[in-house]
Amino acid sequence: MSSPYLHGITGDTNLLEARSCRRQAQGLSHTPDERMPPPSRRGPIRDMIRRVDDLARLADDLLARAKIPEFQTDMPPWMPLPAPASVSDFRHAETLIGCTLPPAITHIYSAVGNGGFGPGYGLVGIGGGRPGFSDWRGQRHCEDEYVVLRQDAGITWPAHLLPLCDWGCTIYSCADASQPDAPIFTASGDALHDDPPHAVMPANCTFAGWLRAWADGEDLWEALNAAVPSA
Repeated sequence: MSSPYLHGITGDTNLLEARSCRRQAQGLSHTPDERMPPPSRRGPIRDMIRRVDDLARLADDLLARAKIPEFQTDMPPWMPLPAPASVSDFRHAETLIGCTLPPAITHIYSAVGNGGFGPGYGLVGIGGGRPGFSDWRGQRHCEDEYVVLRQDAGITWPAHLLPLCDWGCTIYSCADASQPDAPIFTASGDALHDDPPHAVMPANCTFAGWLRAWADGEDLWEALNAAVPSA
């Protein structure tokens, strides 16, 4: 079990109960500091454990794919995978975003790498790692691009909507960093100016579900095109 991630979704009060549920499911006895939760809480805690296990498998599958250069991202250039993100990387980003990053994002970035893998040109680094958003000002990480968009007087960029992936042509995949499951949205840069009501559209999946689809070989570009408003 990935204790840091489990702690992020359960908090201190549930952590020992979750460990106890896990040990019971494995047919193991409890350690002295663990306690079984009351029956009314065991179902939700077991659901949390399943989510942790699913995320751990996702991280393993992403890392396996990222180790093969031509499958690391959908589009070149392919480069060595950056080191995993650190706690200090996340804390720096959180000060700019204004909220705590969802556990699914911090787990994947700290287990696989700080950007450089995933759909499109790959996930962009958070607080460091692989930069990816660029213009005349240079290359930027996710939280820096968020600040640029929020400060752009010509558009209205939603609070806590963190750009994660640049598909080119000013089309971004973003996550609502204020929500625990980090729902994914597709943002069209042109529409931000020309058609604001349709500029940011839900992708109807979570961050983990989005990456699971990519790891399983689904064509996310095709799905993304269905969500981007027509010119």
